[in-house]
Amino acid sequence: HHRVDVTYALGQNEAGGKVGWGEMVALDAPAAGTYRVMLGVHAWLDVVHDGKALDSVHHQHGPACSGIGKMVDFSLPAGRSVIQLSGSGKPEAEVMVISIP
Repeated sequence: HHRVDVTYALGQNEAGGKVGWGEMVALDAPAAGTYRVMLGVHAWLDVVHDGKALDSVHHQHGPACSGIGKMVDFSLPAGRSVIQLSGSGKPEAEVMVISIP
């Protein structure tokens, strides 16, 4: 692995957010609604839509022994958003997104 600088869609607002690994993942929501973003690592998480960070509506840790480090719910508009991860201690991260009824 080699280190590269990540240019985020939106500047990080968390102190120490530039320490560690980071990545961005495009998310195309088929319809407006609540979506749960689950991470396999502990990292700072932002979801950006049209250049603005969206406020989370709920967050919790994953179940013990599940491999899920963090779960954060967002109310997303339909269309393209960007998931930004930063401050992770690992160079790779598993990200899963599901729709919440």
